[in-house]
Amino acid sequence: MNIKLILQDPIIFYIAILMLLYALSINDKMLIILFSIGGIFLFINSFMKYRLSDFEKSIYAPNGLDGVTIEILNRLYNKNFNNKYYVEFNAKDGSDCKTRILKEKYGWNGLLLDRTNENAKINLKREIINKENVNSILQKYNVPKRIDLLSIDTKYNDFYILRELIKNYKSDVIIINYNGFFLDYQKTVVKYDPNAVWDGTTYYGASLLSFKKLLYDNNYALIYINNDGTNAYFINKDVLDESKFDFVNNVSVLYKPISDNLISTFKEDTKKRVYITYEQAIAVK
Repeated sequence: MNIKLILQDPIIFYIAILMLLYALSINDKMLIILFSIGGIFLFINSFMKYRLSDFEKSIYAPNGLDGVTIEILNRLYNKNFNNKYYVEFNAKDGSDCKTRILKEKYGWNGLLLDRTNENAKINLKREIINKENVNSILQKYNVPKRIDLLSIDTKYNDFYILRELIKNYKSDVIIINYNGFFLDYQKTVVKYDPNAVWDGTTYYGASLLSFKKLLYDNNYALIYINNDGTNAYFINKDVLDESKFDFVNNVSVLYKPISDNLISTFKEDTKKRVYITYEQAIAVK
């Protein structure tokens, strides 16, 4: 008997109980008690089984992103998401980028961008991206106006790049790297510098609430934060079925701070650079 299968599947669980009751000829009172316990188990099981965090798994990308990305796409496209299109910023050499699993396992194609790496075999282009040139660069490589999955993780000007990109392009799914050193109620963004390169310090990007505000105002909903507190997933409301996701747009529930095991990988910002507010960042020309 496969005990694990019985415990994981509510239907099999109930069938097992019925068979047990029949075999033991248990009285009505005991029947009620056992079915009550079964009902509680079914409720807990239905919640636990579909938590996105349970699907985190790394095949290529770190921080469990591969598994949760696939599960989100399963729910979004009803398990039919082969041969779609992605764009990824800061793909490095492509070996552990967030979209590699989509290309390798599901036949996706798309554009990879990086500041220092280039590889024609995987369509990885070397480009320095800022808010002034992001749209022209996508046009240069004939990116369609509708992107199935967009990933941005430059670790510095992400907020400003995203702000400009969504004026001209729509995406079904957006994965954005946020600054998990800020709390869920803080609307904070780095000062814009078109030539800035992340220096490995805690001074980078923008807070989760800043990204949520930007994307919410442009028809996107926050649906998930990975366990390490580094990446946020947003879905375009035009394709979102909220019944398939828990706590949609609830920042206070979904938010996760940067995990303890990652804190040591960041250096202190000895320059003591200041951040600006979301409102100030939106107003940057």
